[in-house]
Amino acid sequence: MSLSYAGNSINLPVKVFEFLKLLIIHAEQTVTKEMAIEQVWLGNIEVGKRGAGNAIWALRKAFTELGLDHEVTFKTITKVGYQLLIKPQGIEAAIVTTSELPLATSSTTRRKKVVIVTLVILFISVLLSLLEVENQAVVNETKKVQRITSLEGIEEHPSVSPDGHYMAFLWRAHLKKNQIYIKDLTDDDAPLRLISKVANDQSSPSWSPDGQNIAYLNVDEQGQCSVHVLELITFIDKEITKNCVKSGYLNNLDWSKDGSKIAFSRSLGDRIAIFSYHVQSKQEIQLTKPNASEEDTLMRWHADNHTLAFVRSTELHAEIHSIIDDREQTLVKDKEVILALAWDRGGENLYFNSMEEGSFVIQKYNLNYKTLESFHQDNEIHSLSVNDTTDEVFYTRHVAQESIAVHSLEGGRLLENIQSSSRDMFGQVVPTTSNILFLSNRSGNWEVWLKQADKNIQLTQSKIHGLVSIPAVSPIFDQFVIAMRRPNAQHHSLHIVELPSGNQQKLLDIDGDVRNPSYSADGKRLYFSAKISGKWAIYRYTFISEKLEQVSEGNGKYAVEDDDGGIFFTKDNTRGIFHLSADRHETLITTKLSDLDWGSLFYKNKTLYYIKRTEKADFIIARDGSGSEVELMTLPPITIRNGMGISPGVNDSIIFTLQGINDSDIYKISIK
Repeated sequence: MSLSYAGNSINLPVKVFEFLKLLIIHAEQTVTKEMAIEQVWLGNIEVGKRGAGNAIWALRKAFTELGLDHEVTFKTITKVGYQLLIKPQGIEAAIVTTSELPLATSSTTRRKKVVIVTLVILFISVLLSLLEVENQAVVNETKKVQRITSLEGIEEHPSVSPDGHYMAFLWRAHLKKNQIYIKDLTDDDAPLRLISKVANDQSSPSWSPDGQNIAYLNVDEQGQCSVHVLELITFIDKEITKNCVKSGYLNNLDWSKDGSKIAFSRSLGDRIAIFSYHVQSKQEIQLTKPNASEEDTLMRWHADNHTLAFVRSTELHAEIHSIIDDREQTLVKDKEVILALAWDRGGENLYFNSMEEGSFVIQKYNLNYKTLESFHQDNEIHSLSVNDTTDEVFYTRHVAQESIAVHSLEGGRLLENIQSSSRDMFGQVVPTTSNILFLSNRSGNWEVWLKQADKNIQLTQSKIHGLVSIPAVSPIFDQFVIAMRRPNAQHHSLHIVELPSGNQQKLLDIDGDVRNPSYSADGKRLYFSAKISGKWAIYRYTFISEKLEQVSEGNGKYAVEDDDGGIFFTKDNTRGIFHLSADRHETLITTKLSDLDWGSLFYKNKTLYYIKRTEKADFIIARDGSGSEVELMTLPPITIRNGMGISPGVNDSIIFTLQGINDSDIYKISIK
């Protein structure tokens, strides 16, 4: 097969052509290396690993030789796979007679080959013609959306200097920690300036009003977070306070416009509050007062230097609040998730990023008129920053393509893979049928889906049933339990949903909120976290007796039952796994589980399985009753999604939610 463009032609090896076909079929999605190995190199792992790298290199080289820009066509997702950035449009296939194919081929087989070969050739021809249009579109699009960075890895937390001349941001290159760089926004040819002095994990840069200093979060080898200020001229780095909170890629630091104070988040055990550090007096003051399990993050100072906007969230919903002189008010309510905040220059409009019907949207809240409108929609958006001198919003766009994979516990062999053009996550096996239940935004909203052998069935409709969370599958019946917040309801409630019909009914009434259900191994009991009387705790519900009892004293987030009537459980904002015996004796058994992986544990065959993460790898750990631990499986770092990233499969298998968020770039768009 060959590629032709503008009168030039280049021959492609068969495997390279097959690899290009795979990219075309999954255009604008991440084609993982595992997919390529299975479908192009027929499961030959060693040959496929080398072949995939060679194939993408050959395609980039071919496009370059044809005079096309491969940078706007292909993208490497570090340690995960590859993407075709342009989505070809299909056109009517030309008729090819069977006489044009070898006579030894049967008519049915020949017909299939005709369709496949013809469509692929047409796809490629349309792809090549679109490249010229795409290159022009990039130029035209600069008036609206323009890419600022395009590095291999994660670029996050853009922070524009007060004069609009520079942008500080974090860059996580392959197998390295988050480091802070400065980019000259007025000179594209100027080299990046690395300002991180040590090889710690650093994030959330925030400029002083004079542009001479940058405050940032620093996380050391022991995981301790501290707030630092770096003087850019002298390069003197000072630690100003400890015990801050770094929450994934949330930007949890802001310097007031007058330079008098720095706001940051701090954990108070079962909640996260916002504190201010006063630069002159070095005094620290707690600004917000969240309830149990609430997290106050993403703080941003208003231009008046007194008003602070911030996000108050749980894993169930998020709101935007503001506080001034201890007076707190709610600005925006009832959002699934909010990932960023940014004021415009005068403080009249507050920009924030949220999810609307499964899509990421930058919205604008007007403080004076209390109006809310959508500003810009894109793929997975995270951080926001406003350039006051040019009236532009800077934001980060992540590559996100979660998928569900089933692997054997012994050897880690891939047994099944669920991939789609949507985001599929938090898979669980239905033991009675071996089908897989999962969350997905295939329909545009986050819903519960069931994968059967030959089809996928949508089981919930959020506009009718309400917002859904991660379900818990019964080990003995064709049903699952889910925490669901009905439209216009104040709290979540537990519902039983039948499989595969989707029929549902409320399980029990609780005077408070509920989350994170899980079944006992025999299916007779249900564990969940509930907020009753102002604090979250683990509760147990027995189906036959309909008895409800509190199990943990407090700060319980997710629990799984052991074989002796005790539970392994996690806590809000706390690293580690705790064990509560049947006689209510609590023990911390490990600190290796991140607080972001609160549900990534399960108990099976007298063994506790959980995730341990390092900078170089994600590990699946098996811990037996004596406390001995074995590293069963090793995956590339940040391969498994946070939350409930693993669950038990049938027999000796494990279900992963794999993520492709290993790459992001920074973009800008004009406010006007």
